[in-house]
Amino acid sequence: MRVGDKDGLDDIYNEDGELILKEDEEVIVKEENIVPSLKTTWRKFGGEDVIESMNGTVYLTTRRFVFIATPENIGRISSESGGGLKSFGVDMGPVGQVKAVDQYKGTRDYFELLVKELLACEIQAGVVSSGEQINAYVMAAGKQYSLRFLGKEDSALLKKFKNNTVESVDELVENLKKYYENSDWIHS
Repeated sequence: MRVGDKDGLDDIYNEDGELILKEDEEVIVKEENIVPSLKTTWRKFGGEDVIESMNGTVYLTTRRFVFIATPENIGRISSESGGGLKSFGVDMGPVGQVKAVDQYKGTRDYFELLVKELLACEIQAGVVSSGEQINAYVMAAGKQYSLRFLGKEDSALLKKFKNNTVESVDELVENLKKYYENSDWIHS
């Protein structure tokens, strides 16, 4: 798993916020307007946020599950710009002239999970008024994480996650065993 912001520019995503594919990687599903929650525990409640919940685009590829946040289209008053408007990394002077351009303009928050780190998920219908809630169990570097987001009923992403659901805790334990058997850390 990898989480960050400006470190992903030109590595995870380009200046336009589109995913940069690795060699021999293909996008299976791309879905916009997803607001995921990634926490440090599998419990339903509790755990620390790994990344602040925000709107963005999710990519499910042949190798990874990647979330790239959409920057907010909001200007804000900045003390760094002498009280002028600051929006998208550009400082505006009192009369609207551009004073300085942030070197990290176009950076976005992101997280990247390898497909093998997504152990299983459960679909909770009826939790929300439209769509279904996806609760995915993630195991990365020997730590547990919980990924949650809403999927529309006709969502291609939801259909892919339904193929990875578990019926019982026993099935999840079996997935964990397989994960550890295929992990490099156990042999080092």
